[in-house]
Amino acid sequence: MLKDFEERIRKFVDQNIPDVSYGISVSVDHGHENILAYTKGEIPELGFRYTDDTIYDFASLTKPLVTTTLVMKYLENGILGLEDTLGTLGVFDLSEAASNLTVRSLISHTSGLQADFPLYRYGNNRESYQKLIGTIAQRAMMNSREEYSDLNFILLG
Repeated sequence: MLKDFEERIRKFVDQNIPDVSYGISVSVDHGHENILAYTKGEIPELGFRYTDDTIYDFASLTKPLVTTTLVMKYLENGILGLEDTLGTLGVFDLSEAASNLTVRSLISHTSGLQADFPLYRYGNNRESYQKLIGTIAQRAMMNSREEYSDLNFILLG
């Protein structure tokens, strides 16, 4: 039955990926065991091929459906507070400016971080992305304006 499931997933991805995206990674866990990992795709103009280790930018529905839900659960359970800063939460490799960003400013898009930045051009892992965002945050003025930014949710994640 598992083999049939895996074949159906692979067939679905193979038939549909060219029409919807450059690439996709599918991971299915059952309990604490990964039972399927399948990655496919590339971005030819960048010479980039997706692998099981590809780090994706949090975008589209991931932010409101996953990140926001988790933040709200952590707030409800007292694990996080809206005024907690990234520094007090132990997020490392950030500038002082980024360490002072609050959960409230990130989730409400009032951190002052710019709307978009092509992190993939300058880094390739969590540490390099955090360092880049830390540099960007040095120019940010928290609570000065509301501006939708992917960078907020990358830090929240």
